[in-house]
Amino acid sequence: MGMKKYNLLATLLLTFLAVCCGKVNPASDAPATMSGKWAFSQLKTSAGWADATVREYFEFDGQGNYELFSYTGNQKVKCIGGVVNVEEAMFKSTGKVYTCTVSSEGYKFSSVGPTPFVLVNSSPASLEFTSRKLEKIEAFKPQEEQPQDTDPDLVEGTAIEAGNNIVGCIKDQGTGKGIPGVAVSDGYSLVVTDENGVYQFKATQDYVSNPRRVTRYVYFTVPAGYEVPTDNGIPAFYKNILSVPAQARIRNDWTLVPLSKPETDWTLVAIGDPQCGTSSEVNRYINETVADMKEYMGNYPNPYAVVLGDIVHDSNNVWPLIKNSMSGVMINGKAMPFFQVMGNHDHNALVDNAYDAAQLFVDTFGPIDYSFDRGLAHVVCFDNIIVRNREQNSGKANGMTWHQYDLGMTDDQIEWFKKDISNVKDKGEKLLILCMHAPLYSVTKHATDIKNYAKQFKIIHIVSGHTHYGRNYIHTFAGKSGVPAYENVTSTACGAWWEFGSTVDVIANPAGYHVIEISGNVVDKWLPKGTRKDASHQLRVYDGNQTYTGGKGYLCNWYRTDNKGGAANIVGTGYASFKDCFVVEVFDDDSKYVKVELYQNGSKVGDFSHLGTGKSTNVCAFSYFFNERNKNSTTWNSTAGSYWYYKPQGTLPSEMKNWEVRVTRTFPSSGKEVVYTCNTLTTDYEDFKKK
Repeated sequence: MGMKKYNLLATLLLTFLAVCCGKVNPASDAPATMSGKWAFSQLKTSAGWADATVREYFEFDGQGNYELFSYTGNQKVKCIGGVVNVEEAMFKSTGKVYTCTVSSEGYKFSSVGPTPFVLVNSSPASLEFTSRKLEKIEAFKPQEEQPQDTDPDLVEGTAIEAGNNIVGCIKDQGTGKGIPGVAVSDGYSLVVTDENGVYQFKATQDYVSNPRRVTRYVYFTVPAGYEVPTDNGIPAFYKNILSVPAQARIRNDWTLVPLSKPETDWTLVAIGDPQCGTSSEVNRYINETVADMKEYMGNYPNPYAVVLGDIVHDSNNVWPLIKNSMSGVMINGKAMPFFQVMGNHDHNALVDNAYDAAQLFVDTFGPIDYSFDRGLAHVVCFDNIIVRNREQNSGKANGMTWHQYDLGMTDDQIEWFKKDISNVKDKGEKLLILCMHAPLYSVTKHATDIKNYAKQFKIIHIVSGHTHYGRNYIHTFAGKSGVPAYENVTSTACGAWWEFGSTVDVIANPAGYHVIEISGNVVDKWLPKGTRKDASHQLRVYDGNQTYTGGKGYLCNWYRTDNKGGAANIVGTGYASFKDCFVVEVFDDDSKYVKVELYQNGSKVGDFSHLGTGKSTNVCAFSYFFNERNKNSTTWNSTAGSYWYYKPQGTLPSEMKNWEVRVTRTFPSSGKEVVYTCNTLTTDYEDFKKK
């Protein structure tokens, strides 16, 4: 389609938006309209063209409140405040343009031209669209019209060098002046704005190499002193660039809102692996994980969420649904921004190359590798999955998955990372937070480079997911402070892949998210927050002598090394020294900054010994999965958890009275301590079950 056709579509769709918004916002006498650049992305039918997309921008004029429109099926169009019934037969098609004129429930789809309502579709066979849901934006501030420079080679007084075709300006809303020193990138080039707030560089247009290297967005690092621009909670620090016409320049400007006061203290909400493969799993994510965050996060200052990859589960159809689930998550009256990281299951395996495999993520959430600043922290988010080979998998919605991939960064990515780090001022006094999917301790490609660039910062903290169990890892490299880099490998939002009836991960840690508090240039403290669990629920205590059984009759106990379950006789490994002991499972464990003690009648009895990872299965959970959930796979006998054990003198755990286990965690960069306690034994499976 040419630009004239886009303008026609824009005009027609504008009319629909204006009339609909006038209905929803009765306080406005005139129909509300919108301005700025907006794009339809991935408008797909339910059959036949899964890889086709419509990703062009439409221009809208006007200002005020606005709505985003969605046609969600063949039978009706949903609007906030009412429903317009539109039968499929009422639509008329001309090529790829479908039109319809209706009046129902008080909504009038009137017309500027002969057709009042337009949808763009790549197939005349179907009219099913998903996830263009109507969303009310109550405080919409229209984008400024792009200034018309009298000299085409000038932007805000800055001369544009020959060959530079990606240009623009970043301004302060309060002063109206350009903001200097802001990093702007397309994922390959990285420049900083000049004294006029102007950026410029040449688009990357290498369509030939493998992998391809093509500019598909322009984005910037949000400075610490400004609000993160969002579209109802989805960070809006980028603009899609679909193509760069020959002899043309593409200009994108941003106007940033300065913070009313510095965000010295802020909160990172780290969410591992929502991994939704179906709409029902998206609903669980909304009703369990997101609902818990809405209720709990009001206690924390300035929350920002980062989803650590595997947002979907090889399921192209749920991208719009999962994006919508992270829009408008209101915390203290404000939509919490949800940043995103790409995981292995987010790479589309219906295409056969890494560049195109990332396109659905890009269309939905924007850049793959990017950064933002908050307070005295620099946060870098990047894709550390390098896909190599794919295979058919009937268990995935797409029927395909990338079964082979490397962990780390490509050469292009590490060059971007180097440029990004180089642009940060006063690195030696700042906190660096690295957000990625696979844990850094497992990365092989450019791992040394990542660590060497990171070491320029005072403190290094890492958050990751991928494993489907919680684990903390102390690295051997450190920042300028000398404190070793620390990694929170988060448990997953989906737990053990949204296992029916369960809300735990593969080692029985509660499914949930991490709440990480930052103060100045240190990580003050953190908390693994179990979904629908009290924040104090940080450990379980077991009787090392207890035998578990259930519907399948598999007998299991903590000190047997040959517990077996399932038709395949899967081995659940216990640990012989657990006999006659209290066995403690700490959800937020490591070997250096955690201590576990036993108290009786308020007095200390003794210190627990630490059993590191790889030594024991959680036998109680093993019995639950095999006896009650009828599992028959080594997925459920993981020894990735770590445990603490103590043998009381002269008595057994089941006979001891007035006891209490105290877990003390010290946070490495702040030195603060928190204490969690438990005085009851976990004797059954109730804590593993979905309530």
